Amino acid sequence: MNSPSRIYIQVLKHNQPFLENEVKALYPNWNLQSSGHCFLVYETSRDYSIEEIGDLGLSFSLGAGKYIGLYQEGDEAAYVESLKSQYECEIIHRWDLDGDDIEMGDRKKRGAVIDLFKEGSQRHLGVRFQVRGDFAPYKGNGPLPQSDKIDHYEYLVMAESFKHFRPLVAQDEIFLDINGHEGGRSFFLLEKGFRVIGLDPQEVSDSIKKYFDDDYLHLAEEFDFIDIAAFPGLPPIDWVVTKIKDNDYKRLHKIMKLLDKHYESKGMMLTVEVSQVNQLFDFLKMIEDGGYKSIKTGQVPSHKNEVAVIAVRE
Repeated sequence: MNSPSRIYIQVLKHNQPFLENEVKALYPNWNLQSSGHCFLVYETSRDYSIEEIGDLGLSFSLGAGKYIGLYQEGDEAAYVESLKSQYECEIIHRWDLDGDDIEMGDRKKRGAVIDLFKEGSQRHLGVRFQVRGDFAPYKGNGPLPQSDKIDHYEYLVMAESFKHFRPLVAQDEIFLDINGHEGGRSFFLLEKGFRVIGLDPQEVSDSIKKYFDDDYLHLAEEFDFIDIAAFPGLPPIDWVVTKIKDNDYKRLHKIMKLLDKHYESKGMMLTVEVSQVNQLFDFLKMIEDGGYKSIKTGQVPSHKNEVAVIAVRE
């Protein structure tokens, strides 16, 4: 039953075409064997360990592991016990790919986990290497970060990105939030106790004013039109957070130039909107050429046609 040359990948359904194109570009020898709801199986040209699969670098994957195969409901216990022994794991996650039923084991423990997928009358079995913060294709009912003080999409994306990527940020570091007047990103950062500068010509959101007015510095400037070299009064910046829209290479270049000016800055936490995978590759190449030594990409459950990019200068 064990077929080590097959890999299963969990994906946000609406971003499945992005993932398929990403696999074609990065792993052209892989063959798509089957496709279900939020779940793809690829046949590969060689054997991969579960650790290798967990580190494939696929930006549009929510999780990937070694596909073991199909099983009958009555045979589950025997297969599970065999995998527990082979991979020295105790954690089991169960997914109903047609509905909302999800039974999660311990999501904080690092190591091998067993994934059981139910899809119609079929049942799939796989093993995955789990790290803390791993996500899965929840359908709005999973343990996602929430706030009772603000209901905003950018808050959710920022909170999920912190939870998933776990960036190393000191409490006294300063974030520059570019064009975030609606307040979602800044609200999350302020809630965490970080210092935030908002660079946006529009008024500060009512939520920021209500809860964090004294802790938030608002600069009423349009980022696209300021002169970085001559811009006065900007405190030392550790991180830039913003959304980069489709094909906006000019804005990304200007952000990198700003961080170059602040020579001790750490890096960028971006949400990059894409309409094709090659655009993402171009963005990442641009960041790498700019001297960023650590670049992480990936998706979080609330993402649409976009990807989180965490780029650290080091």
